Amino acid sequence: MDCMLKESCYYASAVSDGELHVGDLIHYDYNWNRYVRQMLVPGIGRKEQERLKNASVLVIGAGGLGCPVLTVLSEAGLGRIGIVDGDVVEETNLNRQFLYSPSDLGKNKAACAGRWVKAFRPDCRTSMYTEWFTEENGASIMEDYDLVIAAVDRVPTRLLINQMAVSLHKPFIDGAIDGFYGTVTAVLTKESPCLACMNPEGKEPLHVSSSLGTTTMIVGALEAQSALMYLAGIPSQNGSVLSYDGIYGTLEEIPVKKNAHCRVCGNRHI
Repeated sequence: MDCMLKESCYYASAVSDGELHVGDLIHYDYNWNRYVRQMLVPGIGRKEQERLKNASVLVIGAGGLGCPVLTVLSEAGLGRIGIVDGDVVEETNLNRQFLYSPSDLGKNKAACAGRWVKAFRPDCRTSMYTEWFTEENGASIMEDYDLVIAAVDRVPTRLLINQMAVSLHKPFIDGAIDGFYGTVTAVLTKESPCLACMNPEGKEPLHVSSSLGTTTMIVGALEAQSALMYLAGIPSQNGSVLSYDGIYGTLEEIPVKKNAHCRVCGNRHI
């Protein structure tokens, strides 16, 4: 299903098994009352909330990291969310991918996650792309969003997202996890080092990354927070790696230098 509705604040009330019934479009107003406590946070007032209301984020991956990312973005009042995932819900996902239940087994993740967002936030414009993010379709999907979040586990896909985001001048936030550990990398300006600066050879881990629900929730929430701060105009992490250690409960921001000869973001490619 490809529910790419451009109308402001419209929702297809009858979305069932991948079918969109266009005749059931309903208009929903933005509910400012939801965000009263959020707007009491220093640095987040009406102006910043208005920015979030008008912003759009593409979330690539609706799995262990994508579930908390989508939850936080929805709760915070983001105006538009795109969800990309060609995978289906499997039983092994249910230890950490909390947007799904046993009744969703075998169903597409983007479609299921999109239905959750629309049920929770009817005023959020939500687009579901029930396909894998590839070199062929990536640019056309990504170009219409203000910011991109990668919530995928395979290094080649993360590097492809990074390459397209740099090429399209889109701010980009990447997350990765393995057991009790995780990282968040923000590539928000052309001066920022990108993922290819840090992994020029595109090396994959030598083992299948393990997934713990607490780690995915924390790292996914940190990805979403970084996105929200950037979109609201609040100074945030940029050009560094935020490293999470779940054993000791610590966060460390690791500075990274931009590689002038990077094959993606180096001087000759900008």
